[in-house]
Amino acid sequence: MNGDTPMDTSRLSDAVDDYLATERSELFEFTERLVGFETQNPPGGTVDVVKWLESTLGDIDLELDRVAVDPEKPNLLAGESAVTRIDVDPVSGLECRARA
Repeated sequence: MNGDTPMDTSRLSDAVDDYLATERSELFEFTERLVGFETQNPPGGTVDVVKWLESTLGDIDLELDRVAVDPEKPNLLAGESAVTRIDVDPVSGLECRARA
């Protein structure tokens, strides 16, 4: 999908459609804040954005797991406890599993 083509929302549920319509300002503020963190690689530090996401997403009922091969470049896994996600660091080959 490119920036010129609007997203097809015809299959979204009414609840999601309503949320997008009523919370548009909040969604834009969230996105502006998220993309405003300096995470360019190199050096690729993600500590600040992960801390912010933990505090922001901690307000809703999501399970959060911080996973880091490099302490300056943590990843944040967020989801419901029934979800399992496996990430593999392409450099070290280290496999990390979120709680199932």
